[in-house]
Amino acid sequence: MVKNFIKEMNIKCATKYKNPAIITLSGLPGSGKTTVAKELSKRFGLFVLSNDYIRNYYFVKFEDDQEKQLKIPRIVARINKERLIKLLINRRSLIIDANLNTLESISKIEKIASLFKYSVIKIKIDSKNDEENIRRIENRIMNYNYKDANVIGDNVNYSTSYDQDMYYQIKKGKPEMLEPTYFDFIIENNSDLEKLNNNIENVSFHLKRYFKGKK
Repeated sequence: MVKNFIKEMNIKCATKYKNPAIITLSGLPGSGKTTVAKELSKRFGLFVLSNDYIRNYYFVKFEDDQEKQLKIPRIVARINKERLIKLLINRRSLIIDANLNTLESISKIEKIASLFKYSVIKIKIDSKNDEENIRRIENRIMNYNYKDANVIGDNVNYSTSYDQDMYYQIKKGKPEMLEPTYFDFIIENNSDLEKLNNNIENVSFHLKRYFKGKK
């Protein structure tokens, strides 16, 4: 049986704000987008909408069928669009755990957000250290049974690990297209976890002005 990604959404668990917002993330593979998404979900009750969650589910399901694997990007796009619309209709704020690093990709989100009278908050995860990014990716453990109960939405650990060749291939295929000044906030993640948490804390302080009025 195919997982019903729409039906399983725990939308009512997400905080309902008077002025809802969509947070977009941009960053290299291994930069810490999922870590940031989960932390902001915990702090503000945001629904995490993840590309990896759906992509890796179908990657495993179609593991022995290369023809079906080619269809995965279209499947992911369709399902996540449906899930996004459901969140917007229900006036829930969310954070998109995907690398939106082009003007076109963010403009699509901004157009949809405008229709539903949502704000869009753009965050860049700045991690220039390729070796550190690769180390994080190689240390990933995909665990289909683990769920972070404090994260709303896609809280299953569906991140896959891969080697440095794949990292550079992905980096080349999705180069950073936008200047730092384009983003509302930049979170640096070039060193240790404690500094990353401090940087998330600093951005969270400023985000409170967006997420202050609850319905």
